[in-house]
Amino acid sequence: MGFTPRLSLVAAATTAAVLLGSTALAAAGVTHPPNARAGAGAGAGASLAATASLAPTLYDQNDNDGGDGFTSMSEFDTQAADDFVVPATEAWHVTSVFAPGSDLLNLSSVTVTIYGDSSGAPGAQVYTVTVPSGSFTDDLGLFGYPGGNLTIPIDATLPPGHYWLSVQGDGSYWFWEIRGVVSNHPAMWQNPDDEFATGCTSWGDMANCFGALGKPYSPNTLDLMFTLSGTSAPVGPTYAGTPGRANCVGTTVSALSNAYGGDLSAAARALGFASVKALMLDIKRYCAS
Repeated sequence: MGFTPRLSLVAAATTAAVLLGSTALAAAGVTHPPNARAGAGAGAGASLAATASLAPTLYDQNDNDGGDGFTSMSEFDTQAADDFVVPATEAWHVTSVFAPGSDLLNLSSVTVTIYGDSSGAPGAQVYTVTVPSGSFTDDLGLFGYPGGNLTIPIDATLPPGHYWLSVQGDGSYWFWEIRGVVSNHPAMWQNPDDEFATGCTSWGDMANCFGALGKPYSPNTLDLMFTLSGTSAPVGPTYAGTPGRANCVGTTVSALSNAYGGDLSAAARALGFASVKALMLDIKRYCAS
């Protein structure tokens, strides 16, 4: 599986220790051995991956375990997010999110939100769902406690583009497992009421946010572990302009710029073009048709 599950924090939630799952556990004397599951051996992690992948895997960065988990839970107004790209030639129907992490008590619900990209950070919300307990899977940890590795059913249809995934637990502590290798952009984190005094009251680089608490993370070095499953269908680029109209190129470029946070290079990459120049040539051909 590539991740090392842990139990989550049993220390006081009002301290900064609540931000980090496994670090606080060690101080509390609570351990969760690698791949341990109640009534199961070390191979249980593999079976959980199979459960998360009943539908074909669309995107997977469930590897390079960073060895800790960061809080993403509604009670303390904390939220983590990481990004992914739907290729230019595909549209995705995402039916399942697998997010490894750690918790202690049963979660009452889990909220999955998908945002568009805005200059390398979560932008406008494009999908959200709150899934109640009993409708998502939380694997068993030691002694029958919840393990925190979540398999969550969703129903999101996504055209080509750059997106951000957020998973937030409710009703208990939940810590999303970090990843030591960055794909696309580094993971982001926010705590709007700044209860933990990180200064990250809006989306900011996760490593920087926790660096404010003295954690040894260099800026732009952390990602989050997750897998998206579902189905894909082939598509071609969809442009906003109307062929034959004088403003077709301008309308199309403006729409792409807005969709990709003003970064036409990002738009070109997401749409499968080698350069902005190649993208512009395709737009001009489209508008002239």
